[in-house]
Amino acid sequence: MKKRMTAIALVICLLAIGIVGATMSYFTDKETSTNTFTMGKGIFIDLSETSTPSDDGSVLAGVRNNDGGYEYTKILPGLVYSKEPTVTVERESGNCWLVATVTVNNRALLYRIYPEGNPVNHGTWLSLAGEAALVKGGISDYNATPTTYHGMSGNKLSNGTEDIAFVGYSEDVAADTITYTYYFYNEQTAGKSYTLFETVTIPSALTQEMLDANGDGTADIESFNVTVNAYAIQAEGFADAYAAYNTAFAG
Repeated sequence: MKKRMTAIALVICLLAIGIVGATMSYFTDKETSTNTFTMGKGIFIDLSETSTPSDDGSVLAGVRNNDGGYEYTKILPGLVYSKEPTVTVERESGNCWLVATVTVNNRALLYRIYPEGNPVNHGTWLSLAGEAALVKGGISDYNATPTTYHGMSGNKLSNGTEDIAFVGYSEDVAADTITYTYYFYNEQTAGKSYTLFETVTIPSALTQEMLDANGDGTADIESFNVTVNAYAIQAEGFADAYAAYNTAFAG
């Protein structure tokens, strides 16, 4: 009987040891860190155009077309037409870098308008008023200073308190176009709005002979287009408008 009690006690002792051992092997700890990523605001811009005649008739208006732009008919040398493309960062937009391009076709015609040896003065043609100016007004009325930006030659536009944009140009001989590109210096915030230019002036030096590209006595060039595009790219992740545009669109 005594041996039996000893055996029972030994079993109970072993069970106790087993329970203690099991308890010690499950000492645990746990911590949780939940990271929440909240999406930033989307980027929203609006490109709109207006064309308004002047009261004295010195500036003529176009007729709106289905693309949101304007058609101008009976173009004649020396006449001035209202064309006001405006780009706006919308109220619900996040901060962004802003770039706009203005592309004009019939590059060769523009060069024929200017005397031989006196090529198109792009700074005057786009940015400043004058007899030879084709596009003027709007943001182009800001102070323009010749400068370079990422190796490009062009004009720095300033309103007297801050630099607004760099305007450079590129030419595509094969496509017969000239493109002016506005790189806005500062990070743009909701509500910012810029009118790129206000009028298109037909150079008074334009002649019927200049429209005869083939030299056969007929007007081969009957129209030209001014195409405006606006681009907005998120501000975060890019050093400036050039880096943002060339990564998101021009690459």
